[in-house]
Amino acid sequence: MAQSKQTDTLNKFTGTWGGIAIKRLNENEIHRPYSVTWRIHRIVNSKNQIELTEIGQRFESYEEIEKPKKAIYKGYIDKDSLFIEISNPATKSRYSVKLALNQIGEHYGLRGNVEPVGTDESLMFSLTKFSDDTSKYVKPKDEVEVIVMPPPPIKN
Repeated sequence: MAQSKQTDTLNKFTGTWGGIAIKRLNENEIHRPYSVTWRIHRIVNSKNQIELTEIGQRFESYEEIEKPKKAIYKGYIDKDSLFIEISNPATKSRYSVKLALNQIGEHYGLRGNVEPVGTDESLMFSLTKFSDDTSKYVKPKDEVEVIVMPPPPIKN
């Protein structure tokens, strides 16, 4: 029974999440919001591992991610909270992510802060789960395929 409850809790966190991040500069000044999309593939609490793909913009730099890749970060779930330590090898930056799960009806949300390790700055995060998809993310190409179908038969 305990294993089933833990699996159910972990499944609430896996899937594709989208929302916004807002950088708070001080009590009176807030930086512009920007979009964040994460696909959480798998959570292994026993190994303190979370498999995640960052899609769209990088949350710390606003840059477009050309080739999203799945990465394994240190992290775990404790009750209804998600804790992740995200590192960016290119910038040698590390971030402490603390997000609380909340549920409204059948919809799940994650809200909380992301703090760069070693600074007083923080990012406010608000994400909504919009899909249970945990598969490998494949970025769509810029090409659009148009399929022309014959018209439906005319009813008499």
